[in-house]
Amino acid sequence: MDITVPGSADHNGAQRSLRRSLLGAALGVLLLIGAIFSIGREYYVQMEDARYWVRHTREVIGSLHKLMNHLLDVETGQRGYLLTSDPKYLEPYTRSLNLVSADVRELHALVADNRRQQERVEALDKVIQQKLSELAQTIALSTQVSREAALSVVRADEGRQLMEQARARIATLVDVEEQLLIVRERALVGVERHVAYLAALGTALGLVLLALALFYTLREVARRRTALKAAMRKREEAQAAATAMTLARDEAIAARDAAVAADVAKGRYLASTAHDLRAPLQVIFTALRAAQHVGAGEARESIESAIRAVRTLEHAFTQFIEARQASAAALSPILAPVNVDSVISEVCMEWLPLAQRSGLRLRCRNAPATVMTDRALLQRILANLLSNAIKYTERGGILVSARTRGATVLVQVWNTGAGIAADKIQAAFREFQRVGDRSKSGVGLGLFISSQMALALGTVLTVQSRPGRGSCFSFTLPLAM
Repeated sequence: MDITVPGSADHNGAQRSLRRSLLGAALGVLLLIGAIFSIGREYYVQMEDARYWVRHTREVIGSLHKLMNHLLDVETGQRGYLLTSDPKYLEPYTRSLNLVSADVRELHALVADNRRQQERVEALDKVIQQKLSELAQTIALSTQVSREAALSVVRADEGRQLMEQARARIATLVDVEEQLLIVRERALVGVERHVAYLAALGTALGLVLLALALFYTLREVARRRTALKAAMRKREEAQAAATAMTLARDEAIAARDAAVAADVAKGRYLASTAHDLRAPLQVIFTALRAAQHVGAGEARESIESAIRAVRTLEHAFTQFIEARQASAAALSPILAPVNVDSVISEVCMEWLPLAQRSGLRLRCRNAPATVMTDRALLQRILANLLSNAIKYTERGGILVSARTRGATVLVQVWNTGAGIAADKIQAAFREFQRVGDRSKSGVGLGLFISSQMALALGTVLTVQSRPGRGSCFSFTLPLAM
C-alpha cells in the first residue's frame, strides 16, 4: 500500500525518474553482459579447437618417437639372434615387429589432415618395409642356411643405410611437427588471453549491475521507512483530533497494521534478496582472483564459475520483476494457438544440462496437441516448476508430461524430491514462503509466480505430494478449436 504525504508530489516524481534511470542503466549493463557472453562463447570454441590441435601435434610427435624406439627394438632382436642363434631373441623381435606395423598405421591416421606430412610418412613407410625385409632375410638365412650367410648380408651395409634413412625421415617429420606445435601453442595462448580479458570485463559489468541493485534497494528501504514514519505521525494526529470517532480510529488502526505487515514482508524480501545477491558476488570475486593467479590453461574453470554467478544474478532479478508484476495484477496474456509438444521440448532442452549436472534424469512425455494459451507464460510456468524440481530433488528424476483429457490437455511436472507436507501445501503457494530445504537458494517466489500466471491463463496450479516420495504439479489448458 502506497502512502501519500501532503506536499510530496515533487519528491515522488523525482523518485519515479530515478527508478526509470536505474532501470535503464541496468538494462544497458545486461545487454553489454549478453554481448560479452556471446563473444566469449565464440572465443571459447576457438580455444577448444586450438587445444585440440596442440594435443594432436603432440600425439604425432609421440607416435614418431615410439615408432623409432620400436624400430630399434626390432633391429636389436635381429642382432641378438644373429650373434647367439638363441631363439629367445626372436620373441622381442616378433613383438616389436607387430608394434612397428601398428605405429605406422597410427601415424598414417594422425597426419591425414596434412598432405605434405602424408607424403613424408608414405616415404618413411617404404624405407621401413625395406628395412624389415632386410631383417627378415637375415633371420631366414641364419635359420635355414647358416649364420655366416646372414652376416654376409649384414656386412653389405644395406641395413645400416636403410636404418639411417628411416632415422633421418623420422627426424624430419618431428621437426615439422615441432614447428607446427610452436605456432599452435602461440595461437592457443592468444585465444586464452582474449577469453580471460572477456571474463574480467564481464565480471566488472556484473559488479556494476550489482552496485545498481544495491543502491536501488537501499533507496527503496529509506523511502518506505520515511513513508511509514509519516503515516504513523498522521495516525497519531488523527487519533488526538478525533478521539470520539471510535469506528474511524479502529479503521485507522487496521490500516496501520496492514501497512506494517506489508512493510515487514517487503523488508524480509529485500533482506533475503540482498543475501542472494551477495553470494554470487563472492563467487565472482573468487573466480576473478583465480583467473588472475592461475595459468592461462587453467582459466577455464574460473571463467565458468563467473558465468554461473552472473546467471544466478539474472535469475534473481527475473524473479523480482515477475513478483512485482504478479502482485500488481499486471499480467495480460495474449492467447493464441500453441503447440504443447514444442513448448515442453524447448523447456526440457533448456533445463536438461542443469539436471544432468545435478545427477538427475529429465524426461519429457509430450502430446501432439494445440492449445489456446499464452506461449511465454506457459514457458515461464514450466521453467519455474523445473527449477524447483531440480533444486529440491537430491536423486531420481523429473518427468514433464502432457495428456489429452476431453477438450483439455493435462500438463504435469513430476519429481522424486523431498515432497511437501499436507499442512504446508497452501503456504507453498504464498508470496515469500519457503517450505523446503532453507539451505537452498531462493526467496519463495517461484510457486507464487507460477500460480499467478496459471490464474491469468484461466487455470489453477495444483499439487499432489507425499513427503519423502516426491510431488506432482498439474494444470489444464483448453484445446484450440
